[in-house]
Amino acid sequence: MKGPKNTSIADRLSAAANAKKAQLERAARARSAAESPAAVERRLARDAVRAARDARMAERKATKLAIEAQQAATRPRHKLPKLPLVRPP
Repeated sequence: MKGPKNTSIADRLSAAANAKKAQLERAARARSAAESPAAVERRLARDAVRAARDARMAERKATKLAIEAQQAATRPRHKLPKLPLVRPP
C-alpha cells in the first residue's frame, strides 16, 4: 500500500474535480452510445425476438390446453360399482 501523501487541500480538490469531470464524460459517452442508431436497431431487434418468443409460448400453451381438454372429453368415466346394501341383522 502507498503511504499517505502530504498533499494540500487545493491538490485534493483539483483531483476530485478532475475525477468528477471524467465520470461525467464517461456517462455522456455511454448515453450517446445507447442512443445511437445501431443501438436503437439492436434494441428493436431484441424486442421483436421477445415478442415472437412470447407468441410461440402462448401458442404452445393453448395447444397443450386444447389437447388436454380433448383427452379429458374422450376419456371414459369410471363409475363406482354398485355395492349391495348390507343390513345389520
